[in-house]
Amino acid sequence: MKKERLFHVSRRTEKDEGHNAARLNHRRNKRVGPKEPPRRMGVTPSPLPERAIYGFVLYLGSQFGFFLYCLWAFIPEEWLHAVGLTYWPQKYWALAVPIYLLVALVITVVLLFGVNMSNTAPLHSLDNITDVYAQGQRTADGQKGGIPRLKDVSISEVNKMFYLSPES
Repeated sequence: MKKERLFHVSRRTEKDEGHNAARLNHRRNKRVGPKEPPRRMGVTPSPLPERAIYGFVLYLGSQFGFFLYCLWAFIPEEWLHAVGLTYWPQKYWALAVPIYLLVALVITVVLLFGVNMSNTAPLHSLDNITDVYAQGQRTADGQKGGIPRLKDVSISEVNKMFYLSPES
């Protein structure tokens, strides 16, 4: 008796992979390519329903985890052993892990502050006023009465405009 195949498995060949993804699909008579994002009627700040569900599940999971942590930290080990829960870590870690995390957070903030301060130019440096990209910008190009080019305004031009009044 011969067994019938319920489905046929085909393998891709190099010839199949060489086709362009944007070619016309003759069966459906439409372009195959990247999908367009879904169009919405209006822009809204509220999250998509899927993201809201994921956020709610994460919220519930974190609350449940904190509840278990508090139970483990405050219930005496004898009670946990009486119930049959003997595989919990030592109570030392109930205080050690949060303290280690807080110390790591403080060290990270101090290190980031230090790196940012060491990478900041001193107050007397000319790098605070201009940079290499502002050097040699064309100022006279453009039509008379038109919108001027986008450029960095030098500190001397700003001072002239704001602090020097025309002689009358």
